[in-house]
Amino acid sequence: MADPKPIPALRVRSVPASFWRAGRKWTKEPQEIPASAFSKVQLMALRAEPNLVVEDIELTPRAES
Repeated sequence: MADPKPIPALRVRSVPASFWRAGRKWTKEPQEIPASAFSKVQLMALRAEPNLVVEDIELTPRAES
């Protein structure tokens, strides 16, 4: 069985203790979420928000057994 392919994702954390954007509460603890969970408008809002630190990453899905 082939290894699962990585998927585009975001690692997001809040600069203040917590902050709401794109329908989610962000905290200082980084959260890793597939980019497909957001609309294009939400992705633009997240990336443009100065109260958030947003990194583009890849997540590798777990192989099914």
